[in-house]
Amino acid sequence: MQLEFHDGDDMQDFFFGLDGENNALIYETIVKSIKGGIVRNKDTVQVWEIFFTNGDDDLLIDCERKDFDENLNNALNWYIEQEEFEKCQEVKKLIEKLC
Repeated sequence: MQLEFHDGDDMQDFFFGLDGENNALIYETIVKSIKGGIVRNKDTVQVWEIFFTNGDDDLLIDCERKDFDENLNNALNWYIEQEEFEKCQEVKKLIEKLC
């Protein structure tokens, strides 16, 4: 997923803001990226492509296969807290495919 921020502070606010208003998009993107990696048997998936309007270097944020399980479990825990049980089922199936 492509994201554009003015600077690193804006990016930090998006990913780590105290209100967590972006968590649904963050976890949805992580799960979708990892799902594609599992289906295509990839060792690494690109999760974020980040651009900065202030001229800072752009970033590509990848997830390696060895980290798929940890990221899916983080998503699962968040979906449980949000009581989004359909998403929980989807994530659990992905985790099982990794075993």
